[in-house]
Amino acid sequence: MINHIVSPLLVDAEPDVRLCICNLLESLAKIDFSLYRVAKCVSDMNATSPMEVDDLDYETIMDAYANIDVDFFNESSEQHMMIILSQSLYNMTSKEVMLKDCACNLLCTFIEFSASLLCQEASAHSDSGKEVSKSVARWTGDRVLWIMNKFILKHIGDAVNNGISSGKGEILLIRKMVMSLPDSGNLAAFRPLCSENDDLDFFKNVFNIQAHRRAKAINSFAKEIKDSSLPEGVVRKLLVSIFFNMLLDGQERKGQDSKGRVEKGQNSKDENVLDACEEALASLSAHMSWNLYYALLNRCFQEMKRLWNLVCLILDKFHFAKGGEAHEEIRGCLEKTLYPKITKLFDSESDGVNFNAYVAAVKVLKLLPKEIMDSNIDSLVNKLSNFLRDPMESTREGARKALAACLKELGLENYLQLVVKKLVSLLTKGSEVHVLGYTVHHILSKCLPSPTGWKLDHCLEDLDVVEADILGDVDEQKEDKKDSIRRRKKKKETIKHKSLDPLRLIAENVTCRSHALTLLSPVTKQLQGPMTSKLKSTLTDMLKHIAIGLEGNPSVDQGDLFCFIYHRVDDNKSGLRGQKSSQPSKKKRKSRRIQDTSGAKSCPYLITVFALDLLHNRLNRIQPNNTNEELVSKLDPFVKLLVGCLSSVYEEDVVSSSNKCFTALLRLQLPSFKSEAREVKTKVLAIAQSAVSSSSTLVQSCLKLLTALVSNDNFKLSSEELKMLIQFRMFSDLESDSSVASLSLLKAIVRKKLKVSKIYDVVDQVSRLMITHQDKSIRNKCGDILVEFLVNYASSEKRLEGHFNFLQKNLSCEHSTGREAVLDVLQKLIHKFPDPNPGKQSKPSVGHQSVVGQQSQNLFIELALHLERENDQKLLAKICDVMKLLIGCMTNYKSSLKLSLGWYKLENSRVRGAKVHNASY
Repeated sequence: MINHIVSPLLVDAEPDVRLCICNLLESLAKIDFSLYRVAKCVSDMNATSPMEVDDLDYETIMDAYANIDVDFFNESSEQHMMIILSQSLYNMTSKEVMLKDCACNLLCTFIEFSASLLCQEASAHSDSGKEVSKSVARWTGDRVLWIMNKFILKHIGDAVNNGISSGKGEILLIRKMVMSLPDSGNLAAFRPLCSENDDLDFFKNVFNIQAHRRAKAINSFAKEIKDSSLPEGVVRKLLVSIFFNMLLDGQERKGQDSKGRVEKGQNSKDENVLDACEEALASLSAHMSWNLYYALLNRCFQEMKRLWNLVCLILDKFHFAKGGEAHEEIRGCLEKTLYPKITKLFDSESDGVNFNAYVAAVKVLKLLPKEIMDSNIDSLVNKLSNFLRDPMESTREGARKALAACLKELGLENYLQLVVKKLVSLLTKGSEVHVLGYTVHHILSKCLPSPTGWKLDHCLEDLDVVEADILGDVDEQKEDKKDSIRRRKKKKETIKHKSLDPLRLIAENVTCRSHALTLLSPVTKQLQGPMTSKLKSTLTDMLKHIAIGLEGNPSVDQGDLFCFIYHRVDDNKSGLRGQKSSQPSKKKRKSRRIQDTSGAKSCPYLITVFALDLLHNRLNRIQPNNTNEELVSKLDPFVKLLVGCLSSVYEEDVVSSSNKCFTALLRLQLPSFKSEAREVKTKVLAIAQSAVSSSSTLVQSCLKLLTALVSNDNFKLSSEELKMLIQFRMFSDLESDSSVASLSLLKAIVRKKLKVSKIYDVVDQVSRLMITHQDKSIRNKCGDILVEFLVNYASSEKRLEGHFNFLQKNLSCEHSTGREAVLDVLQKLIHKFPDPNPGKQSKPSVGHQSVVGQQSQNLFIELALHLERENDQKLLAKICDVMKLLIGCMTNYKSSLKLSLGWYKLENSRVRGAKVHNASY
């Protein structure tokens, strides 16, 4: 009987009490000799130093632990062994590493002994002829499991739960139990957390000195229990305490204040550990009974300054079914205890507002009936909205984030209307209106991370605050001038108050078929009044953002979109028609630009440009090989509509957009192309012919369209029309007015092999431009044109020789870009010209063959000379490549080889000879 009293006392008794127990056991041993061995061991385990006051005799203690082995367990009774185990459990909580290690080793030895005993029992039951040895007959499997579950696990759990121990040694003991005694305390469920690979073992890494290993271990634990719950019991309770204590310790070290602000320079790896602990605790709560779940929540409230995020995560894991008496009890706890407790903490911080408490309150309200939630949401939104009027930026930012988080919980589609109305009623004057627009933008961006195509349908009309933020002249609202300046200097919301991004978010999240016109209403309303250049620019930007939103809207049906675009263009075409003159004068074009930005109702075409740009972007997504009859039938009406747009008086905008759409449509085989071909050519040629420069947006679009027309079989341009193209002013002085678009058109004309004298003059300009222009894209385009010309045009030997001499001369160009352009052209030319070798089937023209044959030898020599002069490694490699190609197309290969060997033998030119030798082979 005395054993049952002594064992629990030895687990956590103070030193004075322990000495009394040792004396008691020694006295009892004199009466009952069977206690002598146990009394001696316990006394030695608590031995004090004879040399120092209140210090332990560690040598005696270690000797006592060393004397306890499996034989000791076999020879001891269960009651006596319980006293030894109690002493070991006490030393497990010691701050002395030596005592902890000794105690841990003893307990591990006992676990191995227990596993061996259970194995013998199981073997004896399976083999009736085999008996358990007498030495262990006093121990039974049931009693061993009882000691493990009700004694060892219970007390190590209590030590960790009460904060007596960190759990580092205890967690390794539990791993030993999991591996050796899976039937003890449902420990088999924890087996997946063990691994033969030490880096992947949860138990071995949860207290690792390296933060990233701790975080990885805890994350693996959270992931494991998401898929399979852990049984309730001592081990799970112990893990909760370990994670909770790690979270508290980490929060204290990282230096957060009450509002969750983190000091600069804190270790991000420690942050990962804290996040992992929160996730693990939340994952554990998802499998708890209500009583344990509620107890964990209350435990978080004891450290409310630090653990709001954990409260929110636990509330996210609420998993209790509705209905029945149990639910009524849960509802009562949520409504009458938990929610009031949270609301009392809204303004409990001495140095600010606890905005995370508002988010937690909303999460609780979500778990209650809708009528209760709705009756409380209004006051919460009102309190948060009022904080947006605070002069402190940190307060406004906290309120804004809390509002967004609350709406994310409640559902944007259900409560955005309430929030926006509340904000509009409170933020009414001066810079507050900027705060209103900024806040709406923040809410939309946080709650709509990806397009939905419907979430804002119900509240589209209430989002006119976005229009007010963009178009409203807030600065002119009456407010004390000095106060206004002071406020605007402090508020970051006033810096970018005219944000256009909300328009894109709104356009991405409404049903296109029913709300597309409503999206345009703010713009169309402004188009009815006087227009200024500033307003026109703003409206254009608004339309661009709406277009981007519609392009990303998943509810957009392609057929509906084409219909919407067609009607927007068709409805405004009456305002696009001007005089029928096909060649407007420079004076008229200037007057049209003036008309663009002055007078009432002067910009109805902005909607047309918006629609055409939307069409152009959609057409670029269509692959020509993916067209079908239905798609062709929807796009074909646009051909005639776009032809009408080419007559618009607003050239720079409507005609440019029409040209882009035409260029994209030409990739598709539409029936109306044949009937409208003549009118399209006439109008585009007229616009391009009148252009003085190729730099304008309008001319660039015309040139791109003409390039597509020249290459398209449905729009065959006559030789007269091609001659008209080559006579364009821009081709008269390419060196001062060049662009990729104009050169692309010229390349298309050269491919048509147009026989006109000017083409030769233009190519001479192109050659010079290829060498001198700074833009690489221009140089590359010029090189392509020159190659096309030399290959496709049957020029005289003298002219061809002139071009090769030009290339040869510019191998010595001052600028490396010019030399590179020449080498690129030579490389392309050698590939393009027919091979003169007799084994090839294709035969070159006589002129080409003779010129190439003559010039290859000269080029080879010139390139060989440049091998020694060239310092650019990239160009040096290109020279070698060209020389190899030249050798392959030479008519007299042996002479070049002989020449190379001659250089090689020259005493003063050994370096050059070596380079030529390498290049030749």
